[in-house]
This record gives sequence, structure tokens and C-alpha cells, in this order.
Amino acid sequence: MLHETIEGMESGRKFIRGEKIHRGGQGIIFKLHEGRTTYAGKFPQTRWNFFAFSPESNLPDVVDPFDIINSRYRFEREAELQQIVHHQGITPVVLFDRTAVNGEPFLVTRLATSDLEMHVLLHGELPAESAYVLSETIAEALAALHNESIIFSDLKPSNVLLFKNRKGVMKGRLTDFGGAGYSDRPNTLVADKNYKAPEFDETVHSERAEFTLDQYGWAKGIVGPSFTGQLGKPNSSRVMIPKGRTIWEDVVAPIAARASAKNPAQRYPSMGELVNDLQEGRKRIIKALKKQQTILP
Repeated sequence: MLHETIEGMESGRKFIRGEKIHRGGQGIIFKLHEGRTTYAGKFPQTRWNFFAFSPESNLPDVVDPFDIINSRYRFEREAELQQIVHHQGITPVVLFDRTAVNGEPFLVTRLATSDLEMHVLLHGELPAESAYVLSETIAEALAALHNESIIFSDLKPSNVLLFKNRKGVMKGRLTDFGGAGYSDRPNTLVADKNYKAPEFDETVHSERAEFTLDQYGWAKGIVGPSFTGQLGKPNSSRVMIPKGRTIWEDVVAPIAARASAKNPAQRYPSMGELVNDLQEGRKRIIKALKKQQTILP
């Protein structure tokens, strides 16, 4: 199964499937090699290929057709949602081919340096300025999704890929739209228990989901780990960023606290207004830093 040639019947492009990178959401992710370029390739996670890609397990005797059909439907919906909004805070799709020669659809994206969860586990929090920029970028991406009536829902550190630009600066992008969905179809939403809003379980059984779900997930799953180096816990209180260490933390702290309020009515009316506060905060920070530089001898 590994190191086989994957050829898209729609695109005509050929890749060599390499080692498995990750399993999560609606798919299994492998390295895909095209010449000298390496990408991340995602394939539907069915009961059959879950076992096939796990050497420690035995293959099932019978393949459930419904399992394959349902998994493929959710996988294709995930790929389509990821392509609707083009934003620097969303991992761009290089290629989505609905039918490879072997019958599998697959999604190709850039290969990330790491993800936020892995960075936190290995190195702790991000530098304060980088954490602020990453949090702001993801908030802007969420606002853009909300303009298209899309709720990302599954906001957690492992769903933020980290990329290094040419200057070596880390940039964050959302990935894995397997838990995302439209606000008028809340039963399709999925969220991690460590980062989901208190009202999430009730929301998925309602007629409509509110965009404030993403505010809570943003604060708990993105801002908290980025600034504190700590991963989330279920049913924990609102995000508390330590003050008095850097001006970046002092500015983001009240924004994150409001976004993670237990009562949705106490959060921001919209993600756009949250973004406005972040942008205004960054302007105040830059002004304050310039003032400090002029005071220094």
C-alpha cells in the first residue's frame, strides 16, 4: 500500500505515496512525492483502510459498503469546504481529485513544518508576538468563513499547521475541515471535548448553530496554547492569559477572556468585531513599542 503510485483521473498528476504522517478527522494523511516536491496527501478513513494502514491490526473479513460510502461523502464535503474561502490563515488546497486510478479520492496540500500542538508539547508557548500574530490570523480566517455561513467548529492546536516563511517566521493556517459545516446544518459539526464550547452538545441537536461557537474554540484551542504553552482540558473555565509579562499578552488577555465566556451572550456579537479589537490592539502595541524605542538612550 505504501510507495504505490497515486494517479488522479481528473488531474492526471502522479504521486508516490510515502510514510503515514497523521490520522484524524475524515482521513489518513501521507507524504506524497511528485518529483522533488513533497506534499501532504489525505485519503478517506474507512474501516478498511484504517486497519490496512495499521500493521498491528488485522484486516476485517468483510468490507462494509455503507462505511465506505459515508466516509467518502464526508471526506468530499470536507475538501469542498476547505476550498471555499482563500485566506492566509487557511491551508490552501493544491489539488482535490475525486477519483484516483485505485478508486480513492484524495486531497493534496502543502507539507507543514509542524502543528501548534506538537510545538507546544516540544517547546511550550510561542514567543508572545508570534502568538499574537497567529491568533489574529486565525481569527481573520474564521471571520471570512463566517461570511460564507461556515463554522469551523473543531478548533484545537493540532488543527493549526505551522509553516516557516522565507524569513524563518512561523505562520499558522487552519487545516482539517472534517468537523466544519454550515450554520444551518449543526448536526454535521464536530468538536474536540477539550476545546468545545459549553453549549456545543445542545447546539448539534438544534436547527441552527451560532458563530460564537468558534469564538470559544479560538480562545481555548488557539490563543490559550499559543500564549501559555498548555493544552486544553474539558470543562475548564474561560481562558486566562497571564498579564504583566509582555504588552502582547496584556492586550490579548481581555479579548480571549470575553471570547471564552461560558454564556454565549457575553461573547462578541461577531468574529469580525473580535478581529477589530485585535487589530486595534496591535496598533496600540506598535505605537507603544515605538515610544519605548525613542525613550531608550
